[in-house]
Amino acid sequence: MTSQRMVIAQLIHDSDDHPDVDTIYRRASEIDSSISLATIYRTVAILEEAGVVEKLDIGDGRARYEA
Repeated sequence: MTSQRMVIAQLIHDSDDHPDVDTIYRRASEIDSSISLATIYRTVAILEEAGVVEKLDIGDGRARYEA
């Protein structure tokens, strides 16, 4: 797992809310400015497929994630 993926996974794990991709991107960029939005999308898909995160639909039209 790359350091960028570790940052993203840790952010989702440590979140008290259910962040969407834009929120994850904003928070991850504060830690590592080299993380792109495309990296966030790829990583959450990989983490979801691996069962590390769960994709939620809370009715607001945005995919949200939790550990």
